[in-house]
Amino acid sequence: MTGIKKIISDRFWNVLQEIDNLDSDCPLELFKERFDELDDETVFEVVTFLKKFEYPITIKKKAGMPWITITGERKPVMLEMTFSNWIALQAHVPFVRDLEETSFQNNLKECLQEVESRYPHYDLSRAIESKSKLSIVPFPKQEILNKLNRANASSEVILISLKDKKYECYPHKVIYIDSVLTFIGEETGDRCLVSFSFDEIEDIHDNRDRDYHANFSSTEVEDFIYGIRTITGNEERLVLKVTAPEKVDLKPDYQFLGNPYMTTNVDGDFIWAASVEVSDELFAWLHTICGHVEILDPEDIKKQFLDYLEGQESKKAA
Repeated sequence: MTGIKKIISDRFWNVLQEIDNLDSDCPLELFKERFDELDDETVFEVVTFLKKFEYPITIKKKAGMPWITITGERKPVMLEMTFSNWIALQAHVPFVRDLEETSFQNNLKECLQEVESRYPHYDLSRAIESKSKLSIVPFPKQEILNKLNRANASSEVILISLKDKKYECYPHKVIYIDSVLTFIGEETGDRCLVSFSFDEIEDIHDNRDRDYHANFSSTEVEDFIYGIRTITGNEERLVLKVTAPEKVDLKPDYQFLGNPYMTTNVDGDFIWAASVEVSDELFAWLHTICGHVEILDPEDIKKQFLDYLEGQESKKAA
């Protein structure tokens, strides 16, 4: 077995990976005990293969016994990519995941998943799924939402028409407040923060010729939203254990997640927390990721979520 066929052999690849993970010299006999019926020839083949890349490894005798010996510093391969190159690589991930299950391919999948988890805001799958979501508001409100999203993306001043008044506003966010999509922006005349629910908004017009610079920072906007939630009294600190960060969308559209924080516990689990508004929209998001998360706290949200799931099952059965 030569060339690429040798690498994609499970036995060859597993030995290569185990050698690469060694943190010190190891007796050959002790190393072989990590495998089921591993012969000397395979180990020597892998070491010979690694030497072709000037990998600092050899087999030498110590006290008459062969040892796998590290002869120098093993420098990791650092791959720097532009944003567009990373997106292009992610586009190949589905093809990699569909390949036959081998040690060689599983290692690549794990590597890609680890990088994906470090850059969740560059998640191609989440962006595609978000774009393909069904309309969340009825027509013609969907057109208003589309206009607001375009205005948010380009930071363009817009003219918002309510039933009895018009406001020129700089857009900041569109989020759920009390289960209703709500526009958060600043009124350009008084230069103050305002909020309008979609139930109030009748139409929106672009005002691209208006040159306006935001008066409020993102932190001040968040404080404003916190103030609204304080009035409604509908905010909880949600804590999740995340088993597969690379598969979880922790930035759902139109959900305001205050002070998000992620850490790991002593067992290596990912623990995520954020201030949330308890609503069916929150539970709908949790439903999409429930296979990869566990609600740790608070208990009342855990109970309400279970009730929500039961309600969804009842709807399906009806």
